[in-house]
Amino acid sequence: MKNRYVAAILAFFLGGLGIHKFYLGKNVQGIIYLVFCWTYIPAIIAFVEGIMYLTMGDAKFNAEYGNGNTISEDPIVEDVEFETTTSHKPGKNRFLPENSTEKTKKCPNCGAENSIENNFCESCGTKL
Repeated sequence: MKNRYVAAILAFFLGGLGIHKFYLGKNVQGIIYLVFCWTYIPAIIAFVEGIMYLTMGDAKFNAEYGNGNTISEDPIVEDVEFETTTSHKPGKNRFLPENSTEKTKKCPNCGAENSIENNFCESCGTKL
């Protein structure tokens, strides 16, 4: 994994030669910097890039230049599966059990059952 502080130091001191680009694995850009180093344009660009490396966060830097892992504090991330329900019927509150004693009101437009707390129909959006 690349370190953004090392990349910034290389950009400040050796950026005109493109050394920071070689460090970050951008070899073609590094060669372009080497070819045009006599113009001092790569040195100016490298100075700006050094400032950018210092101001961007670790997550963004790693996503752009590192191994793609955007979570630098905790490298172990478990996959989480979410339960999805396909039995949702419009007008029913899918988070309450079927035998719940919740009071409902009927939509005058589509006839769907809605929670008494809703101001609008869940299935058609009509004001209740």
